Amino acid sequence: MIRLVSSSRLAGLAAEADDARAVVRQVLERETASYREHLRAVYALVARAESAEAEAVLLRDDNVLLLRDTAHLAQELEETQEELAAKPVSPRPSLDRPALLLYRGQPHSIHADADAARAHADSLGAFENRWITTRELGSAAALWEIQTFIRADDGRHFTSTVAPVVRPLEGAG
Repeated sequence: MIRLVSSSRLAGLAAEADDARAVVRQVLERETASYREHLRAVYALVARAESAEAEAVLLRDDNVLLLRDTAHLAQELEETQEELAAKPVSPRPSLDRPALLLYRGQPHSIHADADAARAHADSLGAFENRWITTRELGSAAALWEIQTFIRADDGRHFTSTVAPVVRPLEGAG
């Protein structure tokens, strides 16, 4: 069967075909742009995933090093605690009888006791024959002198263990 188509009908069909091709072209362009965006997003996600994996590997390595260091430090701590436990505990020097070290009559230093003051002065070159205690007041030739103190009854301050020399007033007597 043969169908005859007029030229106007043929021109209309051609116009419809052109319109359909234009719509297809527009849809393809939108789909291509959408696919490109999708690929960009996939590449960005892959890059982030690879970066996260690399960072995870570095963190794992750091964690291994930290665990090793922690174990080493724990072992050192245990050894130090054992050493400290094995050492006898020496009491701290109490300041129940502190001593003032004087050099040529002027304060030089304060020590926990008279023995510590004497040892310090000896380390500075004091000689046995140049020593004086506060009981021998009046010897101006002494280079080094030790004055000891005791804690006062109220516990808030110290008092000299040597009573000061008090001279009688003139006319008293």
